[in-house]
Amino acid sequence: MTAVDAVAKEGIYVGDGLPTLPPAPESIEETGLTLDFLADLTLKTLYVRGTLLGSELSDQLKLPHFNVLEHVLKFLRDEEFIEVRRGYGQFSTQWVYGLTNKGFVRARELMEQSSYVGPAPVPIRVYTDYIERYQVPWEGLTEQVLREVLSDLW
Repeated sequence: MTAVDAVAKEGIYVGDGLPTLPPAPESIEETGLTLDFLADLTLKTLYVRGTLLGSELSDQLKLPHFNVLEHVLKFLRDEEFIEVRRGYGQFSTQWVYGLTNKGFVRARELMEQSSYVGPAPVPIRVYTDYIERYQVPWEGLTEQVLREVLSDLW
């Protein structure tokens, strides 16, 4: 048994040799971020990308469980920062969201503070907890094993 096989046997890796992924957060609390942070990131995303379907926003922010984003969108609608421009179905994933004038002003202010737009970040404490919990056992990993595994790269 090679070191790679031993690592795979430990359950750290899935069948294709890639590390298993942590579960996607199902609530705002599970993201490790605040409602305000996610609301600001959503506003900046709409500012840069324009109107988006709820499902597109979810994809842009990499929040696959839409119920996380749904709470953020409700908050932003209640605060009159965003509005539903149109809908293609009964579910909020199928609604098109856009900034209101108030939202546009707020998003521009936020962009001056930080122009980051993209996936919702993973807080460092969440990342380190995952890394510590799922450390790969490197026992038996030698230079020879590495050469064998990487031999097709040179």
